Amino acid sequence: MAWARSSTIPTTCPTGRPARTARSIPIAPTRRKATEMRARRRLGGAVPLTLVLLAAAPAPAASAADCTLLTDPARVAACVGDDYANADATLNRSYQSVMHGLDPQGKALLRDAERAWIGFRDKHCAFVGAASGGGSIQAMVIGQCQTELTIDRIAQLAWQLTCDPTDAACAR
Repeated sequence: MAWARSSTIPTTCPTGRPARTARSIPIAPTRRKATEMRARRRLGGAVPLTLVLLAAAPAPAASAADCTLLTDPARVAACVGDDYANADATLNRSYQSVMHGLDPQGKALLRDAERAWIGFRDKHCAFVGAASGGGSIQAMVIGQCQTELTIDRIAQLAWQLTCDPTDAACAR
């Protein structure tokens, strides 16, 4: 049976041995099991919240492709602006969710980091947009850049909501 692009699950490997399924693969117990269980209990609704936040984020490739198919500069600007507004609203919700679980020092650090990140995003996208040479395309390039970086930032903040508290990079 060929493995490439088969719509059914193969029952044998190309070598003729029986194929292993997820149920047939033994899973060794880990020492981190108790830690993982405690982390899951502590997370409570954070995982579903993260999934909601990520689902609400616009898909950068699809939205950018839709905007680039438009020919009217006003419609392109509106499309890119809508994409950015949706991403920014999701970012604000993610930011507030992370802030909610931090102590005062953590809140101050995140606030400073977010302000610095906004400055970076704006300057980086201005740099990227300058390469277009101006005109109506420049606004689209800057808007798409801001949207893409904002979606990346949403993922970074979402990770903080679901990270293992024993991880040194986890701020919770």
